Amino acid sequence: MAKIKNMGTATMRFGEGVIVTGNASNPDGSDSGFNLVVSGNVKIADGADLIFQKGESETSFIQFKNSDDGSSYNAYFAYQAAEHIYISSGRGADFYLQQRTNVGGDPYTFPFRVFDDGRVKFEVGQSDGNASATDLPSDVIFNVSGSTDNNNNAVFGGNIITSGSLTTEENLIVAGKIGIGTDNPTHKLEVGGSISVGEYIYHRSDTDTFIRFQEDAINISAGNRSFIKIEEDTQDQISIGLDSSYGSDVFLSVSGSIGTGQDMSVFGGAVLVSGSLQVEQTASIQDFMMITVSADNTDLQTGTGLVTLRAPFGMELYQIPRASLTTNGTSQTTIDINVGGSTIMNTNKLIIDANEGTSTSASTAAALTTTTINDDNQITIDVDAAGTGARGLKVTLYYRRSL
Repeated sequence: MAKIKNMGTATMRFGEGVIVTGNASNPDGSDSGFNLVVSGNVKIADGADLIFQKGESETSFIQFKNSDDGSSYNAYFAYQAAEHIYISSGRGADFYLQQRTNVGGDPYTFPFRVFDDGRVKFEVGQSDGNASATDLPSDVIFNVSGSTDNNNNAVFGGNIITSGSLTTEENLIVAGKIGIGTDNPTHKLEVGGSISVGEYIYHRSDTDTFIRFQEDAINISAGNRSFIKIEEDTQDQISIGLDSSYGSDVFLSVSGSIGTGQDMSVFGGAVLVSGSLQVEQTASIQDFMMITVSADNTDLQTGTGLVTLRAPFGMELYQIPRASLTTNGTSQTTIDINVGGSTIMNTNKLIIDANEGTSTSASTAAALTTTTINDDNQITIDVDAAGTGARGLKVTLYYRRSL
């Protein structure tokens, strides 16, 4: 078959195209083994296409090789099935992209590299070819460089699904919610199963308020004070409001005192003790005692010692006694309380004003000179002034009993 050879600069035009079926020669005249050999540049004019046509089961290549190697190829583009195009760097080399913005100005960068073992690396602004070619660690198959400066971030627009573990060498910052074991978290962190905590759970920006987990123990602290401690030991213990634990024979301990101060332990319901109750310090019970001085159907009369009784136990009066009437008098009623033969009132006695039924509304408030009543002390009630028509006088003592 005739061959067309143009060794000069002449232009050759083919109005109906060119079909090449045989082998073309190399520039030195030797047989190339290829249908077309171009020793210069090839330009595809504007609006023209470069089309590779093949059979369905065939594979077509654009091959790159060294002139001194006719048996293997350095790299190639391959067109296999209609949807399959792949790239091979050839000879066990890496495939990478090399770019620069301005030719002759900006340095080359290497933004993407596929290593010969299939590992992949994306690097922004990597201008060192040797650094780009540095192998990834053996346990890394996909690497994306980036930073938290909003310039070099690796952004994934959809979900990231990992079939293995996810390890971060620095902080993991999440703007939304994290769901573990749940597809629809409603809080910043929601776990649909069990979690394991090494030791502390802190209140944010408040390092002295926390829940602390230790071996067989849980401690809840606020303001660096331990308020609840639960401990499993030879004797299980629950400590409330304690900075230190009691002995091994204590199951539940509550610190504080019952009184008007701030250190109070208050039980709103009943406290049931199935065993003994042991108090290391003073314990007391608040109660009251109502003493009937006169009948409801008889006018009140003045007199000393109208009622005499003995204290059944030691007590401490914690508020001013109260006097009351079932029928109000039209004039003032005055009452005195004596312990052991001496008044415990100062110059201001218990007074019920005219037309009033209780001393709590008296124009002059009563006052005590002592609040202590010892066990078996004699208590007497005097009426210094009886309101006209007053009936049914009663005196109430409010006391705290020591146990």
